[in-house]
Amino acid sequence: MTGQALDKAKMIRFVVGPEKQVYPDITGKLEGRGVWLTASRSLLQQAVDKKMFSKAFRLDVQPVPKIVSLTSDSLENHCLHLLGLANKAGVVVKGFQKIKETAHKEKIDVLIEASDAARDGHEKLCHLLSDAFCADDWTSEVLSKNFGHDFCVHVAMRSGKMAQNFKKEVLRYRSFNEIRKKDS
Repeated sequence: MTGQALDKAKMIRFVVGPEKQVYPDITGKLEGRGVWLTASRSLLQQAVDKKMFSKAFRLDVQPVPKIVSLTSDSLENHCLHLLGLANKAGVVVKGFQKIKETAHKEKIDVLIEASDAARDGHEKLCHLLSDAFCADDWTSEVLSKNFGHDFCVHVAMRSGKMAQNFKKEVLRYRSFNEIRKKDS
């Protein structure tokens, strides 16, 4: 809708559903014709305000109510879903000591730290895993609930495709919400 040609990893697809309502298609797999929009909260709000979806689809369509917050929530849930899948696949390591031990044996691509983690533990792991992508986008409560644990603060993902896909989706989530992080 902006006219820019971007990588799909930096965009979000929107589709028309029943009753001619526009929905976000976070995975890009829903049926039907879609339009792509740069992953940006402000651009999505602008598209809604200017009725750009009707122009793009060449149909009289309406975005679902609260499409901006729905899109943000869907992106966040998708990241957490990918983290859960990686856990089931055995790619995730949880706990400060286990991460430290694993890092000495194999490559860690992603370090997920609870946003409310103590600074000293966070800094020690970030120093140890200086080449890893660091995500501190969720609280310990959210991470704990995602993994079904009482308390989860330090999480890492072993090197591989799942870690790279998770990183890509976190960056898209941050881009949409216009979250700027220091060289993650």
